[in-house]
Order: sequence, then structure tokens, then C-alpha cells
Amino acid sequence: MVTVLRSRNALIGIGALVLALIAVAIVLALQPPMKLDPTTPEGTAQGYFQAVLDQDVDRAFAHMSDELTRRCDQMNAHDSLRFGLADEARIVVLDTRVAGDEATVRVEVTETHGTGIFTSDSHSFKETLSMERRGDGWAIAKPPWPIHECPEVQQ
Repeated sequence: MVTVLRSRNALIGIGALVLALIAVAIVLALQPPMKLDPTTPEGTAQGYFQAVLDQDVDRAFAHMSDELTRRCDQMNAHDSLRFGLADEARIVVLDTRVAGDEATVRVEVTETHGTGIFTSDSHSFKETLSMERRGDGWAIAKPPWPIHECPEVQQ
């Protein structure tokens, strides 16, 4: 009888530990992303991607260089943001390289389409943002995901 009670108590203890670990994992997963310094290449990338996820073309363009902004058609970018995005996306910085007034930020983008348990589909890909120094911060210098194409503005 004592052995049965000990086994039962052990199972209850293990169950409580598992529930506590699940609770900690949920709390950590729901934490908002760390806000990066916007004057760094990583912070510029974070600001751009947040604008993309919010489908805010003006804010996304604010993270681009003046030359890129002049060359790009905002309507094309707006369509890319509206029609080219998944239901959810997660972006993780892989590495950053700075050489003088130029920088590259490599990220991994994971897009998820669908929201059901059995109906969601996700895929990941790597993307590189090319940046140039702008004042005391950075600006994206080449068309980034999800725009990719940036035709010349017709004058």
C-alpha cells in the first residue's frame, strides 16, 4: 500500500513538473520580441520587417535609402505587401556584417499559411538585406523581401 502511494505521489509530482514547464514555455513564447536599437543594422531590419508585417508601406519605405525610395514605385510595393505575405511570419537575425558605410543583415524568414492544426503550412528561407549608412543610422539599399523587384519610377 505504501509503494502504491509513493508511486502515485511521484506521478503527481512529475505531472505538476510537466505542467509547470509547459506554462513557462507558453509565457516565454508569448513574450514580445526584444526591441533592438534602431540606429543599428539589426534595428533597421527589425523596423522594416515590423512595418512589412503591419502592411505599412510608408513606414517600410522610411527604412530604405533615399535612392531606393526614388527608384521604387510605392504601388508595386503596396501590392507586394498586400498579396505577398503569409498569415504569419517570423524573422530571426542570423548574422550581421558591417564594413565601413555598408552592412548586410542575414535573416531567416518563416512564413505560415493557414491557422488550423492540420491545415497550416510553413516554410523558411534566408534573405539578405544590404544597407548603407544614413546619418547616425542605417538604410536598406537594395529591394528587400517581400518587394524584391523595384522597377524604375516612370517620370
